[in-house]
Amino acid sequence: MIAILSAYIKQIILVVLFATFLELLLPNNSMQRFVRVILGLFIMLAVLNPVLEIINTQWGDRAAAVSAGAGQAADILRKSRDLADEQSRLAQEVYRHDVAKQVRALAMAVDGVADARATVELVETADKRLTGAIKRVTVYITPGRTADGRNIEPITVKPHEAADSKEEIEPQIKAKIIRIVTELYQLRPAQIEVKRMN
Repeated sequence: MIAILSAYIKQIILVVLFATFLELLLPNNSMQRFVRVILGLFIMLAVLNPVLEIINTQWGDRAAAVSAGAGQAADILRKSRDLADEQSRLAQEVYRHDVAKQVRALAMAVDGVADARATVELVETADKRLTGAIKRVTVYITPGRTADGRNIEPITVKPHEAADSKEEIEPQIKAKIIRIVTELYQLRPAQIEVKRMN
């Protein structure tokens, strides 16, 4: 530290001596005022030079910190986008699950439905993101006891019709489920499918 201070003082002394020597060489005329101003600026520059070096060093350190921080900022920004995408995906899953539970409850309220389950398919964008709009609802039902507790008469099936009858649901039940779901969710009837639960 002492060596730096002594070099600094020597530099100031040399600049002052140089300015005095130049002033002695100049004749006494109107140019002498301008030369004195310029020599004064050189002396001030010599005095302020260490301060300017300290300021430049601090700005250089800050610039390096900012450039290092820019890489971290890009990483943070990427992570925040990934987190937002994951949060959106989870929200869509919760939404899909809740709509399926609501549709199940609506189907269970219809007379002639003993059990129900629903699946909901959402609309996807071109980049495979879900939008939240309902694309299709499939309701699986098991015919049985009605909502007011009456039993439904069993259907007798002839042996050669056994395969076809399992897929059939009473048209009134099917129509009622489709009507309720379309009215509640503002869907087209073509977006709702009612099937018999296996």
